[in-house]
Amino acid sequence: MKIQDTDLAAWRQLPLQWVATIYVAAVSTGIFFFLGRFLGPEQFGLFNYALSVIALITLFLDGGFHILIFRERIGSKEAGDVIGRAIGHLCAVTLIALIAVSLFVSETIWLWWGAVVYASFNSLAIFYASDLKARGHFDHEAFWQIAWRSVTAIAVIAAVMFRATPTAAFWALACGLLIVLLSRANWLNLNRPRFRFSPSLYKPVLALIIVDAATTIYFRIDMILLERMGTSLGMVGLYAAAYKVIEGFSLLISPPAQIFFRKIRIKWSSGEEILAMTLKFSLLMMGLAAIIGGFLSLAGEPILVFILGERYAGVGAVLPWLMIALLFIFPNAILTHACLALDLEWWYAASAVITASVNIVLNLALIPHYNIIGAAWATIAAEAILSLSLLWSLFRNKKGIHAAQPGACS
Repeated sequence: MKIQDTDLAAWRQLPLQWVATIYVAAVSTGIFFFLGRFLGPEQFGLFNYALSVIALITLFLDGGFHILIFRERIGSKEAGDVIGRAIGHLCAVTLIALIAVSLFVSETIWLWWGAVVYASFNSLAIFYASDLKARGHFDHEAFWQIAWRSVTAIAVIAAVMFRATPTAAFWALACGLLIVLLSRANWLNLNRPRFRFSPSLYKPVLALIIVDAATTIYFRIDMILLERMGTSLGMVGLYAAAYKVIEGFSLLISPPAQIFFRKIRIKWSSGEEILAMTLKFSLLMMGLAAIIGGFLSLAGEPILVFILGERYAGVGAVLPWLMIALLFIFPNAILTHACLALDLEWWYAASAVITASVNIVLNLALIPHYNIIGAAWATIAAEAILSLSLLWSLFRNKKGIHAAQPGACS
């Protein structure tokens, strides 16, 4: 399906999307710092460890359906069945996950049950957001993000001030999501779960599922390996605090990357040169990362200690190293969107798998000797490899990029 000029009407809603992204990033970061202060390094480390494991489970809860909903619902009023199947898939996998927790966990069962329920409701909220964006309601989706984050923030603050444990935090997040989802009762009623497996339904997004899996492993495996390889929860908490800074700025770069995605699709369909534009925008993002990273390398530790407390003194040892990773993370946001816009998702999937594999190997090699500093070095190397791999993918397919046209939505 070619991108038409009428699709540019969505650009008018991008400022509101940016406001929502900044708001969600700010509130999420604030909640993260709030939990860090009230839970303390040990309990905060446990919370982030559970969050990392749940991120892996979410791959199966979502199953790539948020992408399929977005793709199938664009310009179609007859594709509502995919939402029911997505919700049916979510219900089935949630039940399996809860049973698995019951079989393999004993002392912290309520913590893991709460984490699974939270992840399930979170996936359902993302399904709704995908449906809104597919129907062109980017403004409604922005308000949905704001409401969703606000209610969960209020719930988790109230719960943790009453009982400062990771278990209370997860169940509070789940309850907050349940409240906002119940406000969409009409949508839920129209899209009841459908338990009908169809292999063809999964095929269109197989490459993107691989991307999600590799990316999730890449962004979470260092936290898991740090805990599993004997690093104290306190050190994991320090690393998590520093890493959250990267995640926050990565969220802020999402709106311009999405704008670039639409722009590159339009230029592709009109036959204009796009590789030079991709490189220029990537270099611009690298320059922005250098400015932000330089400032936070010098002032990051005092800021985090002021926000989180004196127990986080020492975070400055790892923060500058992670800021170097920003030099690759920012342009990678542009390069990944370019690959997706140019129908190179399988090349992107291969790059993501390579990056995740390299990251795991480097973490296993470096963490025993250099602890959280080694994990930071592994992140830098992996991001650099991803940049090179994505660039190679774009140049490798340069001729096809200019000859082909955007693919049809299946």
